[in-house]
Amino acid sequence: MTTPAAAPGVRSRWNTIPTSLRAALVVGTIFVVMIASVGIVDRATRGRQQRSYDTRGSARSTATNGVKAFRLLLERYDISTTDLAGSLHSAVSRSRLPLDTTLLILDSPFPTDSNRRAVNNFARQGGRVIVAGSGARDWINRRRPGITHSDLRTSLVRFPRKYLIQTSGTTRWSTRNGPELVVTRTLGAGRMLLVADSSILQNQLLAKHDNAALALALVGDTHRVAFAEGAHGLSGATGWSAIPSGWKIAIIGSALALLLTATARGRRIGPAEREGRALDPPRRASADALAAA
Repeated sequence: MTTPAAAPGVRSRWNTIPTSLRAALVVGTIFVVMIASVGIVDRATRGRQQRSYDTRGSARSTATNGVKAFRLLLERYDISTTDLAGSLHSAVSRSRLPLDTTLLILDSPFPTDSNRRAVNNFARQGGRVIVAGSGARDWINRRRPGITHSDLRTSLVRFPRKYLIQTSGTTRWSTRNGPELVVTRTLGAGRMLLVADSSILQNQLLAKHDNAALALALVGDTHRVAFAEGAHGLSGATGWSAIPSGWKIAIIGSALALLLTATARGRRIGPAEREGRALDPPRRASADALAAA
């Protein structure tokens, strides 16, 4: 009983407010609701913060640990570059990489069996594969080199001539000739080059000493270079699968809100409700009916 009585009071007080002030209150309320809605949607769709690991070794990143400068260097020498999205197993099979392509896998540890199998098959058929990072040894099935550390960040590398290189770390491969930065493994008709420290290709050190010259020597005599960007967040998904999870939540939530609003404000299905309840028949009519029976 209190709610119906309170409603006319609020309505009457609202009607006593000047029209201009009421319009200002309505506009202000709509503005506040819009700001709050934008904040909620922004928080829902922002996703996780980017980490240093996401940019490390990515050919699309201009961060210090990215390799965008290496990509620009290749294009300067008329070497075309492309990105392989998603899983390497499906990317290599889908793109049908020509055997004269150099495949670069940078800072992508813990490969799956299917990805490792696809990369090894590509090398055996005559392709050239460069795997950089301390986890590069995990991409080959046999003859994996051991990991050791060197005391020098600036050293000479013979590939095949001598290069003075600088690295940010001291990880090296353990070989008979001592610590080595690059080792080569022959797989069938192709080769796989394992680079212990990928920092020589990164933006921060590519211009140091002979790092750029060694990077071009690693690529070899080729006109195509494919970067495996699936490990750095580049997905090959399309359509609904390509939409971030936060956006999916926002879209579904907005659709449910619109449906709830339409249901609440729309015309109800069925006849109109009676204003009052149906009363029992008079007691005399009941007595006459009982006597007749």
